[in-house]
Amino acid sequence: MLVEVQARTQLQHAWATCVETIDFFGKQGLKTGGGDAEWRRFFALMGAELALAEGLPLQDGVQTHKRERRREIKQLARQLDVLNRLSSYAFTAQQVSGGRRGHVTLHLHFQKGSTVLDIQHYGTIRDATKAYDALEARSSGDSSQDIALVRVADVRSLQLAYPNYFADTLRFSNEVARAIL
Repeated sequence: MLVEVQARTQLQHAWATCVETIDFFGKQGLKTGGGDAEWRRFFALMGAELALAEGLPLQDGVQTHKRERRREIKQLARQLDVLNRLSSYAFTAQQVSGGRRGHVTLHLHFQKGSTVLDIQHYGTIRDATKAYDALEARSSGDSSQDIALVRVADVRSLQLAYPNYFADTLRFSNEVARAIL
């Protein structure tokens, strides 16, 4: 079984969640080096803002002068309509089956013109794995779907750990607003 472990600060997690949200809803491919140049530049600049807020050094190629960097962030945020776009992506999980501890599948997909997050609980890891494999087989090659299998204590902890599945970009949106005001 493959396992992925990520160690991030809260700001890094907010940034990564936003990248994944823009990738999914905007079909950008930023995580794999694709996407529009404007989005790549916006996330590089916002990454710099967050790095500085955490006392970390800037990457090469990022504007070092605060006023110029923030001017460019503001320009890109307007051009890409970042804040409105992010708030329009937020939604509430649908078809949540209980809030108990255990194994769950997350299935983010489009259905009848809207975005749906199906969360299904399973009594055993075997049942959860079987369901996950079936979802993966049905969605193979379909980039408009995202599927995960996780173990959780409750639905609230699930939303905290996987905000991208809930399109929860509030923390990042607040950081963008702080940078452009």
